[in-house]
Amino acid sequence: MKYEISNATILIDKEDEERLDSVLWVKKDSSVTAHTSTRGGAFSLGRYLLDIPENVKGEVCFKTRNDLDFRKANLSFNPDNKKYIRSDRKAPKSGFYGVHEYLTRCTKDLRYRAYLNINGKRKEKGGFLTAKKAGKHYNKMVKEAGLENIRELNTF
Repeated sequence: MKYEISNATILIDKEDEERLDSVLWVKKDSSVTAHTSTRGGAFSLGRYLLDIPENVKGEVCFKTRNDLDFRKANLSFNPDNKKYIRSDRKAPKSGFYGVHEYLTRCTKDLRYRAYLNINGKRKEKGGFLTAKKAGKHYNKMVKEAGLENIRELNTF
């Protein structure tokens, strides 16, 4: 079900609509928070819907990476503060994450390219003779971008 908060539309479960109406919610940057005296200050919508107190360490993660989808099936609580990594993602044809194969233009030789999407921008480097070398470069790009808790790393 769609629910309006500060000029943003979020998705919630139907049974949560009544609970949300009792509190004033504010959308700031990529988070949705509320400020109230009844619960002791500011708190996040994800914690509110999952009934997790603010004093419990951890983070509410979005399984589909859509930070406007607050349906309980999309929310999970991670007490270790590690980002959610999708476990349903299958390995690509090359056998390594972030690696795909291509043929060179002139000689039609098989080569491998490492690629990584960061905030909608694609970083890539091609010309690797083996998928393993491209996979190692992908791991390097992920670590340089600080995404090792979000993206799967290749194992060798």
